[in-house]
Amino acid sequence: MKNKILLTSVVASILATTAFATNGSELIGYGAKSRGMGGLGIATFTGTDAILKNPAILTYNTGNQLNIGNSVMFSMPEQTRANGTSYDYSTIGYTLPNIGYIHNLNDNLVVGIDLAATGGGAIDYDTDAALGPLSGLSKKMGIIDIAPAIAYKYNNFSIGLSLIYTMVIIDIENDAASSDYDISTDTGFLLGVSYQLDQLTLAFSYKSERDYDTTDATFGQKKGTMPSHRGFGIGYTTKGTHVGLEVQNIGWDSSSNGEYSNQVTIAFGASQEVNEELTLRAGLNYADNSPVPDNIVDTTLSTQPFHVTTHITTGFSYNITKDIALDAAATYALPATRTSDTSGTSYETSQMVLSLGATIKF
Repeated sequence: MKNKILLTSVVASILATTAFATNGSELIGYGAKSRGMGGLGIATFTGTDAILKNPAILTYNTGNQLNIGNSVMFSMPEQTRANGTSYDYSTIGYTLPNIGYIHNLNDNLVVGIDLAATGGGAIDYDTDAALGPLSGLSKKMGIIDIAPAIAYKYNNFSIGLSLIYTMVIIDIENDAASSDYDISTDTGFLLGVSYQLDQLTLAFSYKSERDYDTTDATFGQKKGTMPSHRGFGIGYTTKGTHVGLEVQNIGWDSSSNGEYSNQVTIAFGASQEVNEELTLRAGLNYADNSPVPDNIVDTTLSTQPFHVTTHITTGFSYNITKDIALDAAATYALPATRTSDTSGTSYETSQMVLSLGATIKF
């Protein structure tokens, strides 16, 4: 019981209310380096992010590495009824730390472990009689993954495996009633391969589905499946410049019994070493659609952060010493508007995420 209370407290503090720059509920990147380049991580090594993007590229690490970081999100949602009445929801900064470690056992074998929030969604309504049953309603969903990983390199070919322990946290409350954080857990895996040819890296990764089932006495049962991911990436590095392109298919259709639509996402990013201290980054992340169809927009209000599809990103790293670097990124999700087929209500959402972290090598 004490362990459960401690776990609930830790998770609640990490995922107080999440709704970060996302593809659906899936974060486009798990640390400042990845987010600064549009969420790259399948064929681009950005540190411990690799454990939850493509563990095969852990073999590109040298020595031992610790990554720590935190992010803050600002969400700007708005609802416009068919009669023209508009409501702005609460705009709150949400925080999200991540931590991971990589250890090279030898030149060919690498292990690591990462803890990071990989997705979520939240929405908070002000207390307003005009909002009817939505008045004072707060819905929060957070997803956090803990994953040990191992990777092996043979010549130019690498293969990696992460075992994923996923926690899904759901909290719903309103002015009349509230529920405790309820946590559901499941396990899955992430398998990745990569091939390096001179300065070119080709890579593929697959992440399995994971189920969740949370229940509380006040609001009942919430269950579903975190979608599978299939991704392919290309990375090219030369003279301090790295350019990457990655394509993913996120399997929302099979994880929602056909209720949601699959997403194809494209991430493009680059980094440039300006000098020995400073590296600049920029990127773009685009999804071909929102997984939530128009006919269920009204019944999935807590998924309004799912609506955004285009993100512009930038960032940098600054080497404080030869072994310690400061990493930072800013991610902006362009405004997305969805209109319900049922009620005619329009929902507009945009997001800003600021990330700060550190890379420590030893």
